[in-house]
Amino acid sequence: MNKGISNIVGVIIVAVILMGGIGGYMYLKNKQIEPVVCTMDAKQCPDGSAVGRIGPNCEFAECPIVASTSTPTSTINISCLDYWNFFINPKNYDDGQPHEEIKVIQEKLGITSMNGNYGFLTKAAIKTFNKKFDIHQQIDCCDPAIDYKSIHQGTISKFNELYCNKPLYQITITRKNNPEVCKGTSPCVIEVHSLNDPNPKYKASFSEVDKSISIKVPYSSGVQIRPLNDDNQCISKIYNNDNLIAYYEKGDYKNMDEIINHTKILDDLNFMFTFNVYLGIHELVIKNVKSNYNILIETEGCFTYDG
Repeated sequence: MNKGISNIVGVIIVAVILMGGIGGYMYLKNKQIEPVVCTMDAKQCPDGSAVGRIGPNCEFAECPIVASTSTPTSTINISCLDYWNFFINPKNYDDGQPHEEIKVIQEKLGITSMNGNYGFLTKAAIKTFNKKFDIHQQIDCCDPAIDYKSIHQGTISKFNELYCNKPLYQITITRKNNPEVCKGTSPCVIEVHSLNDPNPKYKASFSEVDKSISIKVPYSSGVQIRPLNDDNQCISKIYNNDNLIAYYEKGDYKNMDEIINHTKILDDLNFMFTFNVYLGIHELVIKNVKSNYNILIETEGCFTYDG
């Protein structure tokens, strides 16, 4: 009898447990879970994107992982053109092959086909660019036709002024002394200006002794320094940062060739020192400006010649 009752009680307990479990399951199944509502603020990520908050704790989502795009500091900015590539170590840009320098020009001048090929559209864009800024080759004789179609050093200088992120470089010129002929009522003037620019933005002139003037020019510019008149004014010695870079051997010469032959340059990689036979003056050119220059000029040595 007791055993039968125990069995009945056990069955009832099991039934109650089963009913409770089924009831609990149905309750949870049918219960409507309240959604988690997060604030609508956002977090700025390093790559420029933004992420919002997500549940259940309304924490900001992870920012996307972006690969590093840092450029080594030794790499030259891709938007800068270099005079050496075009004139000192010139390439054949008409070879039908792609060239990185031409790609840079195409990108900045709005050429739709940026394949690095120096084709018709690129040449037309360069001609338009030169005409806009009146950039052309300057020749002192023979009334040459103005050439806007070529890439001149002035083209490179103006391009770098507009698109290259390098700073302007300072050219400082100091005159140490004056020849006797320049001590009268018409002092001899020395001029400094950027090349291939008929109306140079970067230009200065002076006649005083022991006075310094400065101009600043874009990366890879050419700079010319010369007297403005031919009153027997001769550049006898030129220094850059106290280093002699050019000189003239004064003497009684009979013709222009002798004057030219006694005009000497010691650093022909960075400078050009010549005697201009059409103007009768010495000229110094800084070929490719990539740093600051401190030029000292002596004008005590003057030439005499017959004819």
